[in-house]
Amino acid sequence: MNACERGNMTHRRNPDITDDSVITTKSTFVADGNTCAATLHAPGSAGGQRLPAILMVGGWGSVQNALTASFVNRFVAAGYAVMEFDFPGWGMSGGWPRQDINPWRRVRAANAALAHLKSQAQVDAHRIVLWGTSFGGGHIVDLAAAHPDLQGAIIQVP
Repeated sequence: MNACERGNMTHRRNPDITDDSVITTKSTFVADGNTCAATLHAPGSAGGQRLPAILMVGGWGSVQNALTASFVNRFVAAGYAVMEFDFPGWGMSGGWPRQDINPWRRVRAANAALAHLKSQAQVDAHRIVLWGTSFGGGHIVDLAAAHPDLQGAIIQVP
């Protein structure tokens, strides 16, 4: 095999990274008049039962799937439905201005995301935990205080 053949990528075999044990559902909700993108990850073995759930709230510049996959995968493996979302003006969500940081607007969006999560057919609305990292951890404090019915809050803030 010469150097050109070794560099040929046509014979490369990629690993199968599909995961039939996780069902991923894309959806949208409205926050402050903006359509926000959300993704619900649930165990494939749930069999139609209502699951405990975790709402993930990202930090300053966070968008869905940004540094959260390891957390999502572990939570789903433990039997939780996990929802991520993009704040208005970020990621796949609509809204202007883009990449704006307004803490009050973000808390309202997280509240709308929580209501959306509670409305999902596969989610037990009485068994929800909040998870927030960095700037999103601060939003979780406000959100948890406004919703004493939640089961808990995981706040990861430096």
